[in-house]
Amino acid sequence: MRLTMSALVAAVTFAATASAQTPALPADAVQLKGGDIAAYLDGKRFAVAIYDADAPIKATVNWDLKNAIVFGDFEMNGTRGKFENPWIIKGNTSCGEKTAKGAWVCQEVYVSGSVMYEVNKKGQIHAVSKLK
Repeated sequence: MRLTMSALVAAVTFAATASAQTPALPADAVQLKGGDIAAYLDGKRFAVAIYDADAPIKATVNWDLKNAIVFGDFEMNGTRGKFENPWIIKGNTSCGEKTAKGAWVCQEVYVSGSVMYEVNKKGQIHAVSKLK
């Protein structure tokens, strides 16, 4: 099955509160800003767990600065698929998906060791990514 991340986002209703299993942002996590986000992510592949959706989502995500895309494979509720989205850096956030209305969904990026934490606009952990 092939889905775009936009279709996936449209299919998932975001929870108002973080899940009980959502990890906390470590005290030593450092926030990346602007171009440092792109420099950190470009060419890397991560195993990702998304926490702020009603359904658990696991994915393998690849970041490609030259082509300004984020792409990979995901699994949600037993459904597997592929996605490819445009990717931009907007201010001090990374934006790799859009809402059904076309607005960018952006996350702040924090790093602790080889683990990246994406924090949504509500200040909650959106995803935790580990280098592969």
